Amino acid sequence: MLTNGCTDYPMSLMRLRAEQCGWQIQWIAHEPGGTSVGDQLPASERQEMPPLLTEREKEVLRHLVNGWDAKRIGLALGISYLTIRKHMDNIYHKLHINSQAQAISLAHKHKWL
Repeated sequence: MLTNGCTDYPMSLMRLRAEQCGWQIQWIAHEPGGTSVGDQLPASERQEMPPLLTEREKEVLRHLVNGWDAKRIGLALGISYLTIRKHMDNIYHKLHINSQAQAISLAHKHKWL
């Protein structure tokens, strides 16, 4: 458990609460041989994202894979939370998934990022 006077969190939740507690995290612990959320493959090893996603959906997916929530993505891209949620719904529908965790898993499995 880590603490910063805000509250205690297990490692799996640390990245999600980092900004609210004033932490800056560069690396997330993971199982040996696994890939952390923040890791990216070298460009030579990455594969293209599915062409059925729009450029904006691909951009949103990149942020989702980095653990960002819809509010933070909206602020970064200068569009509303509801628009981001719509992009997320479209991504989930097109990729036949139901959650951000599945999006992360799929992106790593297919080496999109």
